[in-house]
Amino acid sequence: MLLLCLLPLALGTQSAASADATLIVGTVGPGFTIDLADANGKHVDILPEGHYTLLVHDLADIHNFVLGSKTTGQRLASTEVGFVGDQTFDISLAPGQYVYA
Repeated sequence: MLLLCLLPLALGTQSAASADATLIVGTVGPGFTIDLADANGKHVDILPEGHYTLLVHDLADIHNFVLGSKTTGQRLASTEVGFVGDQTFDISLAPGQYVYA
């Protein structure tokens, strides 16, 4: 089962070159649940362009978490199938559409 969620990015005032990264949290598992939230745990659908620290809580050994650009096809962050634990990624988001699965 593959879950895709579009994250269209809105232009914001935060610069991609900002030294301060905004924390976003991806969670996969248990089972087939998957989500992307802000640091307060609130689900996010739209993110402004900028610099982010993505903390992934991978709670499922049967699949992984992937964040990629729908525009370019590039994977920005990915855990491994079979991995269970926390992993952190440093990412910069330009205007475009992104998906996580």
